[in-house]
Amino acid sequence: MMTTQPNLNQPGTIAVALMATTIAELTQQLRQLQTLTVRQPLVIEWRLDAWHDLSAWSELAQANQQIKQACPDLPLLLTWRTEQPGQPEVSSDRYQDQMTDLIEHLHGDLWDLEVAQTAALEPLRHLLGPTMPIVWSQHFWQPQTRQQLQLALVHAQTWAAPADYLKVATWAASPADCLALLEATWWAHQRLAPALITMAMGPAGQITRVLGPLFGSAWSFGALTAVGSAPGQLPLRRLDQQLTTLTAAMKGK
Repeated sequence: MMTTQPNLNQPGTIAVALMATTIAELTQQLRQLQTLTVRQPLVIEWRLDAWHDLSAWSELAQANQQIKQACPDLPLLLTWRTEQPGQPEVSSDRYQDQMTDLIEHLHGDLWDLEVAQTAALEPLRHLLGPTMPIVWSQHFWQPQTRQQLQLALVHAQTWAAPADYLKVATWAASPADCLALLEATWWAHQRLAPALITMAMGPAGQITRVLGPLFGSAWSFGALTAVGSAPGQLPLRRLDQQLTTLTAAMKGK
């Protein structure tokens, strides 16, 4: 696998999710990743919510080590995603307990915390420490207005340090929904200190995954597997090609 040395605030950075459920699947996905040539800065996201058993600590530690050995120069973002359509809501107590266990057992370079889990955020922030970068994430499965998205980003900044990231993913059913997301991103880029990660989910939202850097979104998410980790993700290789073209144009090359 060939990549540039990652500067995580560089527009066009790509996060790619490992959605493995077992060690065998993880090995396969890492091998697939290592065959790719990626020109944009790359972040590995380990989606722990896909893992078959989050109490199998020895197996999780093995997987954690395997990822770091396979991609030693790439930052590792650890995510336990509970904001999924059709799934039961996870209480703040349950979220805090599970995240506490994960933080105490696993090692990453960044952690994802869901802003909706309000009561758990201060204790988890304290547990992670002041220097650990955090992606403060919010996911909306219905289209949002520009004003709603702006408020969501401002709300996330309540907990964020300047070196953290504010992430908003919203559903897009039309070009107007994409425009709302991009306008909110540009608005926040001009006013908020933390870096932004924004995108619109669904087929209609794919354009935002490519145009995001023009409006101030630092990261996009590319799919390693056929399904990816969210609706509307572009395949990693294709996204890398398109972002490479876009970022070169932004630099005037």
